[in-house]
Amino acid sequence: MKILVSLENVLYNVVSIKEKTATDVCAVIKADGYSHGAVKLAHEIKDIVQCFAVATYSEAKELYLSGINKEIIILGADGCNNEKNIIPTIVSEWDVKNKIEYSRYNIAVNTGMNRLGVNLNGSVFSYLDKNKIYSIYSHVYSKNSLNKQIKLFENFTNSYNYGLSHLYSSAYIFSEPKFDLVRPGIALYGYGYDFLKPAMSVYAEIVWIKTVKKDESVGYGDYRLNKTTKVATLKIGYRDGFLRLRDNEKRYVIINGEKCEILGQVCMDLCMVDVSNVKVKEGDRAYLFSQDLDIDKVSALRNTISYEVLSTFHHREDIIYK
Repeated sequence: MKILVSLENVLYNVVSIKEKTATDVCAVIKADGYSHGAVKLAHEIKDIVQCFAVATYSEAKELYLSGINKEIIILGADGCNNEKNIIPTIVSEWDVKNKIEYSRYNIAVNTGMNRLGVNLNGSVFSYLDKNKIYSIYSHVYSKNSLNKQIKLFENFTNSYNYGLSHLYSSAYIFSEPKFDLVRPGIALYGYGYDFLKPAMSVYAEIVWIKTVKKDESVGYGDYRLNKTTKVATLKIGYRDGFLRLRDNEKRYVIINGEKCEILGQVCMDLCMVDVSNVKVKEGDRAYLFSQDLDIDKVSALRNTISYEVLSTFHHREDIIYK
């Protein structure tokens, strides 16, 4: 499997988001930048974003050790070793005892998602040094909850006006009122708005081709062909994030401009496709998604969301940047 990433498109997306929202950006590059390569992306955009956000301390440390000196927010519950620009988040009243001695911290506020966050009564601030607060944030979980959450968060930050405030992730970056930052994740990589440019395409090479007769097996289990079929094997499997098919799921790739259906079950390192109706040879590319097969179509085929498809890819080999 090969992952192709356009750094030019990522840069374009960040600049466009900043211009169109008229707000500074906290770039969410957790999950290895949604499989685009967090370290490479961070160095590419570090001069035009306010800060970065990741999910874990290990993700933050990787950026820190690579030389990123912009603030790095840990959105999850992890602590850190008090590195000067890694800033953990206090995620509950109980969590204060774990992080009160840090030089800086963020405050996550529970505005209704009930995943992480301190209470809206502000009791947590009686224990904290307000000068150590880098930012206060929450997270919108539904379009239907947006207005309610905005009101709750705005009232909270008006009462406890410490550090930067941010609420809006990719889907809500144009919401009003504005806060100090927007916090785009998937939008950085080109998804969610027509003005953005998708930055990634993924392909696997054909490594084996054979005409297989009707009623013969393909792959593990009891899958058998219902007609004589030209079968190609691709160098990609579920270890790479191309997950096994669910029951009755139909999935395809694009080879030389044609749709080619997956045959049998996806293996750990390989999978097989029907190439009966396309001229192919070993070494040709089968695209999992690209300009001809966008991520929304791919995720719909897999009955999931684009976030999951992107973040489950694992690059055993180097990403190719262009």
